[in-house]
Amino acid sequence: SKFSNFSNRYPGSKGNVLMSKFLEEEFSRLAGQDNVGTILFRKPIFKPGVYFLEFEDGERVPLYTLAPNLIEVSNFENSEFSGNLIYAGEGYLHEIDGKDLTDSAILMQLNSGDRWQNLVPFGAQAILFLENDEYSSRDTDSKVANAPLTMPRFLLRKEYQQKLKEKMGDDLS
Repeated sequence: SKFSNFSNRYPGSKGNVLMSKFLEEEFSRLAGQDNVGTILFRKPIFKPGVYFLEFEDGERVPLYTLAPNLIEVSNFENSEFSGNLIYAGEGYLHEIDGKDLTDSAILMQLNSGDRWQNLVPFGAQAILFLENDEYSSRDTDSKVANAPLTMPRFLLRKEYQQKLKEKMGDDLS
């Protein structure tokens, strides 16, 4: 469909602007130019951008932002975040037993359902999901909370995970 060409339609995004223009043109065509107008309003917006996971030696791999939680844009307070990177597998509590998640970024498998939300009370500051060979829309949909929860979430694509494995070694298991 025409709408699928506008990949990201969050307010302020390029897809949102293209979609708005398309809808204005369609309404003008259907209802006539005199019956179409514009209403502007201000709101905080989610701006997906270029993020990187940078290692101590300066090497880095790209991260891809995930959708915001309802009205919460889930951005970091500052433009940079520095902390420990802790592997939590599929997010089961036994997988984090004995690990201090406070002020850390958590690595989880993408096919972990909504268990990332269980890590919020432990002080996690961000979640990085490791792309699996196969996943469904259910896996990605479960990464959005139906509550105004502040938690930056990112996808680490499969092609960059080898670099992460080299850096983390046994900590990535």
